[in-house]
Amino acid sequence: MKQNIYLFSDSVIKRKDSTLVLERICKEHTDDDFEEDKQLNFEYLLGEDLLMPAGDKKYIPVESVESIFSFGSIHFNSRFLYFLSQNQIPVHVFSYYGNYAGSFLPAERSVSGQTLIKQVMHFNVEEKYKAYITKW
Repeated sequence: MKQNIYLFSDSVIKRKDSTLVLERICKEHTDDDFEEDKQLNFEYLLGEDLLMPAGDKKYIPVESVESIFSFGSIHFNSRFLYFLSQNQIPVHVFSYYGNYAGSFLPAERSVSGQTLIKQVMHFNVEEKYKAYITKW
């Protein structure tokens, strides 16, 4: 069953073979803010009930990912985006405060320029267009 992945802290996300690798970026702390932010800095939510300690890596099969929602800063490269595009996985980015920033939506499958040209040429022929309309 596919699930959404929610990232609430600064993370590195990358491709390794046919899996996604998630790693939380550990920040340096002073003694004062260490106790205040202990929970936020040492755990983050991956899915419905999945918590992961900071610095640990989590391997997630790409077949089990519906989409990725990021509420923190994420680091990735274009090779990773191409991998997501091949597997039809969108990434939605939000600010720390939950304001929508943007999305990466994979291109439609089989969007070939030749296919598009053939489809347009097909509908340019008036008889084929009329036959198509009468069917509906």
